[in-house]
Amino acid sequence: MFLQKKYNEAINICNELIQNYPNKYGAYNYRSFIYLSINQYDKALEDIDKAIGLVDHNKDFEQLPYMYERKADIYEAMHKSDNAREFKEKELEAYTNVIKRKPNDPVIYTLRGHLYDDLGEYQKAIADFKKAATLPHHLDEQVKKNMDNLGLKYTVDTQIASEYFMCGIIYQKIKDYANAIEMYTKGLELNPDDRVYWLQRAKCYEAIGEKAKAKADYIEYQVRSKGGH
Repeated sequence: MFLQKKYNEAINICNELIQNYPNKYGAYNYRSFIYLSINQYDKALEDIDKAIGLVDHNKDFEQLPYMYERKADIYEAMHKSDNAREFKEKELEAYTNVIKRKPNDPVIYTLRGHLYDDLGEYQKAIADFKKAATLPHHLDEQVKKNMDNLGLKYTVDTQIASEYFMCGIIYQKIKDYANAIEMYTKGLELNPDDRVYWLQRAKCYEAIGEKAKAKADYIEYQVRSKGGH
Protein backbone atom coordinates (compact mmCIF):
# COMPACT_ATOMS: atom_id res chain seq x y z
CA MET A 1 0.00 0.00 0.00
CA PHE A 2 2.70 2.46 1.03
CA LEU A 3 4.81 1.86 -2.06
CA GLN A 4 1.72 2.55 -4.16
CA LYS A 5 1.23 5.81 -2.22
CA LYS A 6 -2.06 4.57 -0.82
CA TYR A 7 -1.30 6.20 2.49
CA ASN A 8 -4.82 6.16 3.94
CA GLU A 9 -5.16 2.46 3.24
CA ALA A 10 -1.76 1.77 4.82
CA ILE A 11 -2.74 3.80 7.90
CA ASN A 12 -6.02 1.90 8.16
CA ILE A 13 -4.14 -1.41 8.12
CA CYS A 14 -1.91 -0.12 10.94
CA ASN A 15 -4.98 1.04 12.86
CA GLU A 16 -6.48 -2.42 12.64
CA LEU A 17 -3.24 -4.05 13.78
CA ILE A 18 -2.99 -1.65 16.72
CA GLN A 19 -6.57 -2.37 17.71
CA ASN A 20 -5.89 -6.13 17.65
CA TYR A 21 -2.38 -5.99 19.13
CA PRO A 22 -2.17 -2.80 21.22
CA ASN A 23 0.99 -3.86 23.04
CA LYS A 24 3.06 -4.60 19.93
CA TYR A 25 5.41 -1.90 18.71
CA GLY A 26 5.51 -2.85 15.01
CA ALA A 27 2.36 -1.12 13.77
CA TYR A 28 3.12 2.07 15.70
CA ASN A 29 6.61 2.06 14.27
CA TYR A 30 5.41 1.67 10.70
CA ARG A 31 2.57 4.16 11.10
CA SER A 32 5.06 6.77 12.35
CA PHE A 33 6.99 6.29 9.11
CA ILE A 34 3.83 6.85 7.08
CA TYR A 35 2.93 9.98 9.04
CA LEU A 36 6.46 11.32 8.53
CA SER A 37 6.15 10.68 4.80
CA ILE A 38 2.94 12.72 4.59
CA ASN A 39 4.26 15.52 6.84
CA GLN A 40 2.03 14.78 9.83
CA TYR A 41 4.88 15.24 12.26
CA ASP A 42 2.99 15.41 15.55
CA LYS A 43 1.31 12.09 14.83
CA ALA A 44 4.63 10.63 13.70
CA LEU A 45 6.25 11.66 16.98
CA GLU A 46 3.38 10.28 19.03
CA ASP A 47 3.63 6.91 17.27
CA ILE A 48 7.40 6.55 17.44
CA ASP A 49 7.32 7.41 21.14
CA LYS A 50 4.69 4.73 21.63
CA ALA A 51 6.81 2.22 19.70
CA ILE A 52 9.93 3.04 21.74
CA GLY A 53 7.92 2.60 24.93
CA LEU A 54 6.65 -0.81 23.86
CA VAL A 55 9.82 -2.33 22.43
CA ASP A 56 11.63 -4.82 24.65
CA HIS A 57 15.02 -3.14 25.11
CA ASN A 58 16.69 -6.46 25.90
CA LYS A 59 15.06 -8.74 23.36
CA ASP A 60 14.64 -6.30 20.45
CA PHE A 61 17.64 -4.08 21.13
CA GLU A 62 18.55 -4.04 17.41
CA GLN A 63 15.37 -2.09 16.64
CA LEU A 64 16.22 0.87 18.87
CA PRO A 65 18.80 2.60 16.63
CA TYR A 66 16.29 2.72 13.78
CA MET A 67 13.57 4.11 16.05
CA TYR A 68 15.84 6.86 17.35
CA GLU A 69 16.85 7.58 13.77
CA ARG A 70 13.17 7.96 12.87
CA LYS A 71 12.64 10.38 15.73
CA ALA A 72 15.68 12.40 14.64
CA ASP A 73 14.34 12.45 11.08
CA ILE A 74 11.00 13.78 12.29
CA TYR A 75 12.66 16.58 14.24
CA GLU A 76 14.84 17.43 11.25
CA ALA A 77 11.74 17.66 9.09
CA MET A 78 10.32 20.03 11.72
CA HIS A 79 13.56 22.09 11.56
CA LYS A 80 14.30 21.35 15.22
CA SER A 81 18.02 20.66 14.88
CA ASP A 82 18.80 20.49 18.61
CA ASN A 83 16.13 17.84 19.17
CA ALA A 84 17.31 15.97 16.09
CA ARG A 85 20.89 15.88 17.37
CA GLU A 86 19.71 14.66 20.77
CA PHE A 87 18.15 11.61 19.17
CA LYS A 88 21.08 11.02 16.86
CA GLU A 89 23.16 10.79 20.03
CA LYS A 90 20.65 8.27 21.40
CA GLU A 91 20.87 6.38 18.11
CA LEU A 92 24.65 6.35 18.51
CA GLU A 93 24.36 4.89 22.02
CA ALA A 94 21.94 2.27 20.73
CA TYR A 95 24.35 1.20 17.97
CA THR A 96 27.14 0.96 20.52
CA ASN A 97 24.93 -1.30 22.63
CA VAL A 98 24.26 -3.51 19.60
CA ILE A 99 28.01 -3.73 18.91
CA LYS A 100 28.63 -4.87 22.50
CA ARG A 101 26.24 -7.75 21.91
CA LYS A 102 27.22 -8.42 18.28
CA PRO A 103 30.87 -7.37 18.03
CA ASN A 104 31.53 -9.15 14.73
CA ASP A 105 28.73 -7.69 12.62
CA PRO A 106 30.23 -5.36 9.97
CA VAL A 107 26.84 -3.88 9.10
CA ILE A 108 26.46 -2.28 12.53
CA TYR A 109 29.93 -0.74 12.38
CA THR A 110 29.10 0.63 8.93
CA LEU A 111 25.83 2.14 10.11
CA ARG A 112 27.48 3.67 13.15
CA GLY A 113 30.26 4.96 10.89
CA HIS A 114 27.73 6.81 8.75
CA LEU A 115 26.18 8.30 11.88
CA TYR A 116 29.56 9.43 13.23
CA ASP A 117 30.20 11.04 9.84
CA ASP A 118 26.85 12.81 10.00
CA LEU A 119 27.70 14.08 13.49
CA GLY A 120 31.09 15.37 12.34
CA GLU A 121 33.07 12.84 14.38
CA TYR A 122 35.24 11.92 11.42
CA GLN A 123 38.03 9.93 13.07
CA LYS A 124 35.50 7.72 14.85
CA ALA A 125 33.66 7.24 11.56
CA ILE A 126 36.88 6.19 9.82
CA ALA A 127 37.68 3.77 12.66
CA ASP A 128 34.27 2.13 12.30
CA PHE A 129 34.52 1.75 8.52
CA LYS A 130 38.02 0.29 8.85
CA LYS A 131 36.79 -2.11 11.53
CA ALA A 132 33.90 -3.20 9.30
CA ALA A 133 36.36 -3.95 6.49
CA THR A 134 38.23 -6.45 8.71
CA LEU A 135 35.17 -8.49 9.72
CA PRO A 136 33.56 -11.47 7.94
CA HIS A 137 30.78 -10.35 5.60
CA HIS A 138 27.55 -12.22 4.95
CA LEU A 139 25.66 -11.08 1.88
CA ASP A 140 21.93 -10.46 2.02
CA GLU A 141 20.38 -12.58 -0.72
CA GLN A 142 17.52 -10.16 -1.35
CA VAL A 143 19.92 -7.25 -1.70
CA LYS A 144 22.06 -9.34 -4.04
CA LYS A 145 19.03 -10.12 -6.17
CA ASN A 146 18.06 -6.45 -6.33
CA MET A 147 21.60 -5.44 -7.27
CA ASP A 148 21.78 -8.15 -9.92
CA ASN A 149 18.56 -6.84 -11.44
CA LEU A 150 20.18 -3.42 -11.67
CA GLY A 151 23.26 -4.88 -13.30
CA LEU A 152 25.42 -4.00 -10.28
CA LYS A 153 27.98 -6.14 -8.51
CA TYR A 154 27.27 -7.22 -4.96
CA THR A 155 29.99 -9.42 -3.53
CA VAL A 156 32.05 -9.58 -0.36
CA ASP A 157 34.78 -7.70 -2.20
CA THR A 158 32.47 -4.89 -3.32
CA GLN A 159 31.11 -4.58 0.21
CA ILE A 160 34.56 -4.29 1.74
CA ALA A 161 35.60 -1.91 -1.02
CA SER A 162 32.66 0.34 -0.17
CA GLU A 163 33.91 0.58 3.42
CA TYR A 164 37.34 1.68 2.22
CA PHE A 165 35.59 4.10 -0.13
CA MET A 166 33.77 5.73 2.78
CA CYS A 167 37.12 6.13 4.58
CA GLY A 168 38.41 7.82 1.44
CA ILE A 169 35.43 10.16 1.28
CA ILE A 170 35.94 11.27 4.88
CA TYR A 171 39.70 11.68 4.54
CA GLN A 172 39.03 13.73 1.42
CA LYS A 173 36.50 15.82 3.31
CA ILE A 174 39.11 16.71 5.93
CA LYS A 175 41.75 17.27 3.22
CA ASP A 176 43.92 14.33 4.26
CA TYR A 177 44.55 13.41 0.65
CA ALA A 178 47.38 10.93 1.24
CA ASN A 179 45.20 8.70 3.41
CA ALA A 180 42.25 9.20 1.05
CA ILE A 181 44.38 7.93 -1.84
CA GLU A 182 45.43 4.92 0.22
CA MET A 183 41.80 4.06 0.99
CA TYR A 184 40.62 4.50 -2.61
CA THR A 185 43.53 2.31 -3.74
CA LYS A 186 42.47 -0.43 -1.31
CA GLY A 187 38.95 -0.13 -2.66
CA LEU A 188 40.13 -0.35 -6.26
CA GLU A 189 42.10 -3.51 -5.49
CA LEU A 190 38.79 -5.13 -4.59
CA ASN A 191 36.46 -3.36 -7.01
CA PRO A 192 38.37 -1.93 -9.99
CA ASP A 193 35.29 -1.68 -12.19
CA ASP A 194 33.56 1.04 -10.18
CA ARG A 195 34.35 4.27 -11.99
CA VAL A 196 33.59 6.48 -8.98
CA TYR A 197 36.66 5.18 -7.13
CA TRP A 198 38.86 6.28 -10.03
CA LEU A 199 37.21 9.69 -10.12
CA GLN A 200 37.64 10.37 -6.42
CA ARG A 201 41.25 9.22 -6.41
CA ALA A 202 41.93 11.44 -9.42
CA LYS A 203 40.60 14.43 -7.48
CA CYS A 204 42.91 13.63 -4.58
CA TYR A 205 45.94 13.29 -6.84
CA GLU A 206 44.98 16.60 -8.42
CA ALA A 207 44.70 18.24 -4.98
CA ILE A 208 48.30 17.31 -4.11
CA GLY A 209 49.71 18.28 -7.51
CA GLU A 210 50.21 14.73 -8.86
CA LYS A 211 48.99 15.73 -12.31
CA ALA A 212 50.16 12.66 -14.21
CA LYS A 213 48.50 10.26 -11.77
CA ALA A 214 45.36 12.38 -11.73
CA LYS A 215 45.21 12.33 -15.53
CA ALA A 216 45.65 8.54 -15.60
CA ASP A 217 42.79 8.09 -13.13
CA TYR A 218 40.54 10.49 -15.04
CA ILE A 219 41.19 8.45 -18.18
CA GLU A 220 40.27 5.23 -16.34
CA TYR A 221 37.12 6.94 -15.09
CA GLN A 222 36.13 7.97 -18.63
CA VAL A 223 36.85 4.53 -20.08
CA ARG A 224 34.80 2.78 -17.43
CA SER A 225 31.99 5.33 -17.76
CA LYS A 226 31.70 4.46 -21.45
CA GLY A 227 31.65 0.79 -20.53
CA GLY A 228 28.67 1.35 -18.27
CA HIS A 229 30.32 0.39 -14.99
